[in-house]
Amino acid sequence: MEEIQRSNETQFAQLNANIAQLLQRSSPSPSSSHGGRISGCDQPRSSFQVRSVKLDFPRFDGKNVMDWIFKAEQFFDYYATPDCERLLIASVHLDHDVVPWYQMIQKTNPFLTWSALTRALELDFGPSAYDFPRATLFKLQQSGSVNDYYMQFTSLVNRVDGLSFDAILDCFISGLQDEISRDVKAMEPRNLSKVVALAKLFEEKYAANKTKISSTPAKNYNPPSSFTSKTQTATQRIDNSSKSTLPPLLPTPAVKPFNIRNQNIKRISPAEIQLRREKNLCYFCDEKFSPAHKCPNRQVMLLQLTNEDDSQSDTTLVFDEELTVEEDT
Repeated sequence: MEEIQRSNETQFAQLNANIAQLLQRSSPSPSSSHGGRISGCDQPRSSFQVRSVKLDFPRFDGKNVMDWIFKAEQFFDYYATPDCERLLIASVHLDHDVVPWYQMIQKTNPFLTWSALTRALELDFGPSAYDFPRATLFKLQQSGSVNDYYMQFTSLVNRVDGLSFDAILDCFISGLQDEISRDVKAMEPRNLSKVVALAKLFEEKYAANKTKISSTPAKNYNPPSSFTSKTQTATQRIDNSSKSTLPPLLPTPAVKPFNIRNQNIKRISPAEIQLRREKNLCYFCDEKFSPAHKCPNRQVMLLQLTNEDDSQSDTTLVFDEELTVEEDT
């Protein structure tokens, strides 16, 4: 038994020695390709520290440069990445139009620090240099939901430096809709998260009230029963008086029907009208016509035209086709 125990101890010792030798061979040396120096960097390249959570470096395609810079810096801080290595890591995560942009600058005026790269990215891919986020922040008003307004507000606040917490709080509350802003002020919140929560709560309250009002049917007006009975009694009295068989106080005058279309009509053709015009004769007599002429056959003339629409009628005298004259009977 003792020999077996000694043999096992010898084997375990040999195994531990082999493992230690293997680990020593696999560890990177300072002169290896993984532990050498980077061009333009005086610090030796160090491998990423082992972390419990693995992070992926974000890619940049030219959009939302401020968000990308923030995520990249969080990545570098998490892995304690040296500044000289940040340029290399960022360059291999560029896409689309950013790649030729980076290549052009590297050929003409290479970046030496991470801060120089971020400044160039902000100038070429960030907001305009003539955009004033502070003024835009102070003028921002809620036009949609509270959540949309909050997203716009935080995006502008991140671009403004030097604002106190109270100034940010007052600016957010003043930009809310009037009824929501009034109710939030009454609660006197002292942190932005509570302000946003209250604003969303009051937004739901007013939305529910509007829905309730729009869904409520309009009530029909019902007059009092006493008023209805009196009205019905008065109506019955009028009907009874109209149906009375008593003779009228005055006799009904006889109305002679007026016949507009009299049969004694003199028609003048267009040819006769033209002839009388050429001879300068009156249309109704054989005397010469002048502005002072008084026709002995003065007549009352009526020209009636009936349109398809019975509600409207136009009365015109047309000489080119026919002139219709009614003579006194």
